[in-house]
Amino acid sequence: QDAINLELSCIEAGELPDAPKSSKLYLYCRSGGRASVAQQLLEKAGYSVENLGGVEDLPKYGIPVVR
Repeated sequence: QDAINLELSCIEAGELPDAPKSSKLYLYCRSGGRASVAQQLLEKAGYSVENLGGVEDLPKYGIPVVR
């Protein structure tokens, strides 16, 4: 599926992803900290979420990082 960039500040302000709550969302950020906060907020809103951590963690999931 497509990726979207939704800043933590937007999620904190109540902006939620345009995705069905039945679909699984995968989160990451630079180091993993903001993704962890976003995970808590999105789960509280009823989304199914997996935190992949930081950018450096993505290759563990088979996701290439292009710089």
